[in-house]
Formats: sequence, structure tokens, C-alpha cells
Amino acid sequence: MQQPAIVRWEWIGDGWNLFTQQWGAWVVHMLAFVLVMLIPIIPFYAVAVAASLAAASTDHPEGASILVFLMMLIMIPLVMAAASFLLGGAYKSAMKQLRGEPFRIGDLFSAGDCFLRVWGVVLLVAILGAIGGMLCILPAFIVQGLCFFAIPLVVERRMGPIEAIQASIAATKKDWLMFTVFALVVQIIASAGSILCYVGLLASYPLLFTITSVAYRDVFGVTGANRTQSYNPPPPPDYGMNPPPPSSWQ
Repeated sequence: MQQPAIVRWEWIGDGWNLFTQQWGAWVVHMLAFVLVMLIPIIPFYAVAVAASLAAASTDHPEGASILVFLMMLIMIPLVMAAASFLLGGAYKSAMKQLRGEPFRIGDLFSAGDCFLRVWGVVLLVAILGAIGGMLCILPAFIVQGLCFFAIPLVVERRMGPIEAIQASIAATKKDWLMFTVFALVVQIIASAGSILCYVGLLASYPLLFTITSVAYRDVFGVTGANRTQSYNPPPPPDYGMNPPPPSSWQ
């Protein structure tokens, strides 16, 4: 059974160090990520704009509204599917880097073996977050904190969606408040690049994967992973040591 974990804020610095070691590869990853995500989005916006123009020039805009609604029903699953596929690939790249292996652009598209399970996690977390958001905005953030490790667990340990969410909750529930705050901070850091006309996301968004993967490594372990200098495992207990000689007793 997975032991409860405690947030270590050093994960942010370790994730930054991981990014800087292969920052060029990560920037290329994010550029490809964005370009692939635009494939389902651009046609939707083109149809939406055309429908809006058609609605403005007719006395019966209901048809255009229905068309946009139907397009949304198609687009949202496509966008979530594309995002799930790329998220799985990005986490695979981060895990390879943790093991000291170089990663390439092809690794971003290597999540075919776990794509459906990652998609399941994305859908379940989105549903749980939506339910939490209806109750109050705070539970939606708590869901993100509790499910912080769900996608890495699917990618690295090949767990199913529900099993991965349960394992993540088991690890984070003891320190749920700090994991909620930590997940929010990581999201803010990853999104910070949007300030620079979104171009900065190419450098900031990889931190979502490197920071999360470093945290996952310390909580669940990654076979063959290199540990950063800031991680110092606790010393072993002194069981079996000989007692001090009587002359040293006070």
C-alpha cells in the first residue's frame, strides 16, 4: 500500500534543473504540442465565425447556434483526446530524462500504449472538478491536488484510470491541503509564459511535466532514475549496533 506523502517545495527547483538540462528539447516538444492542439481547434473557430456571420445576416439565427453547439460536442472530445495523447508523451519524455536518457520529439508521440487510460483520467478528473466547481470553487482545486500523480501513474506504472486516481489520493490525502496549494502553484508557474504573448509557454509549460515527474519519483519511485542533489534520503536506523561500553555510561 502506498504510504502518504508530504509536499517538498524543493521539487520546484529540481524540476527547473531538469528542464534546463535539456531545455532545447523541451521547447521543441512544446512547439509540437501547440501545433498538434491547433489541428482540432482551428476548424472549430472557422466554423464558429462563419456561423456567427451567417446568423448576423439572417432573421433566424437558431440554425447557426445549433451548428456551433454540435461543433462543440465534437470538438471538446477531440481536444481532450489530443491533449491526453500529448500529455502521456510529455510525461514519458520526463521519465526518460529522470533515468538519464536523452529524449527526442518522437517521444512526444509515443503514448499510444497508454493514451486511452490517460484520456480516462483526464475525463474523470474533469468531471470531478466540475462537480466540485458547482459546489464551490475550492473543491475543484482540491481534486487537482488529490489527483496530482494520476497521469504519471498511468504512464509509468500502466495503471487504469480509477486505480491511478485511487493511488494518487492515497499518497496525497494526508497532506491534501499542501498538495492542493502545490498543484495550483505548479499550474501558475507553467502558465506564467502566457504573459509574454503566450510565446513564453514554450519555456514555462514544460515545468508542469518536470516538476510533477520529480515529485512522482520521490513519492512512488522511478526505476533507474537519477536523483538530484537536493534530495537526501533519511539515514538508516541504528538497529543492530553494539551498545556503548560501560565506561562511557553516565
